[in-house]
Amino acid sequence: MSRKLKSIAGLLAAAGVTLGAATLSMPTAQADGAGASGFNDCPTSEVCAWQHPDYRGYMGHAEGNSKNWSNKIENKDSSWYNNGTGTGNTSVRIFTKHDYKGDWFCLDKGEYDNYDNDLSSNDRGSSHKWVDPSDC
Repeated sequence: MSRKLKSIAGLLAAAGVTLGAATLSMPTAQADGAGASGFNDCPTSEVCAWQHPDYRGYMGHAEGNSKNWSNKIENKDSSWYNNGTGTGNTSVRIFTKHDYKGDWFCLDKGEYDNYDNDLSSNDRGSSHKWVDPSDC
């Protein structure tokens, strides 16, 4: 899997699209990830981010969109899993800035990833938004 960060501003400008204010924002639900030992710890229908590679350490997770990640995981994320279900907006964009701004990478439903020494995404997550798979 190739997971390069993309400049959302450049992509949207090229497509002639502008962003409106987000209408749905859900706080990130938190779990004490001290015992998290793998991506299977991620609750169904949620996106999860771990503090360390290989799905270890603190795990932040949310079912809905999050414009502003908790300080416990923001810019401390090193592995991710999209445990989303259903149809429609089943892919998730992880953004480097609050309010769905900055560079981003996408995880399709069921996809998990480690930063694997790719420092372009390590410790940079600040928000996420569920999107249609065609938007990845």
